[in-house]
Amino acid sequence: MVRKCLLLIFFILRLTYISKAQNYLSPLPDILSASQFQQKYYQALNESLLLKMSNTPLARCIYLPTWSNKQVVSVEFIDNEYYLLCRIIEQKSWNTFFKLYPEKLTESLAITEYKKQISKDLALTLNELFTEFTSKTRFQDEFMTGIDNRKVIDSKVYVDGESYIFHSFSNVDHRVGYTRTPIKGTPMAELVQISIDMTTVARGSGKEENLFVSAMKLLDKTKK
Repeated sequence: MVRKCLLLIFFILRLTYISKAQNYLSPLPDILSASQFQQKYYQALNESLLLKMSNTPLARCIYLPTWSNKQVVSVEFIDNEYYLLCRIIEQKSWNTFFKLYPEKLTESLAITEYKKQISKDLALTLNELFTEFTSKTRFQDEFMTGIDNRKVIDSKVYVDGESYIFHSFSNVDHRVGYTRTPIKGTPMAELVQISIDMTTVARGSGKEENLFVSAMKLLDKTKK
């Protein structure tokens, strides 16, 4: 009985830790600590994935999985109208991507683009939502799930997964934060789902009103 109680207490504490770790975005790692290879890789991503996109997005998510397509979805203000822009690099392996760009470019990168005009209300709601999360980043050990479904709570342990970088611009402030493979049901998972729904709307297969409702619900949660 005592053992069962101790296990139950440990399980509750573990869930509490996981919940806290998944409530906030983390600050981006310091680029100065990146290896030369990593710096070239992210430069290549920046020069291809973010091509034609502004430096002041209302709301942007860069999705960087290891073994599937890199992509970005962004809320942009263009010619007095609001748009969802989505760009997808079709090379799935990041090693393949880097070999093709920039020094060893032997063929054009396969990039698919989508553009969808959206309402001002949706654009500003997404801006407020992303700003709410990117303005409250915290250093923390992250609870991550790898592609083999293993789970660890240790930021120093490498676990393969998916990285999501969120960027918002409000007035004169740029704000950025990221998360990796968030746990289902946590605020980070809900935020990632919003970015996925943004991509769906940009591609013309999702409803703007559903995205607006979801964004409003998550925004309301952040203010409680």
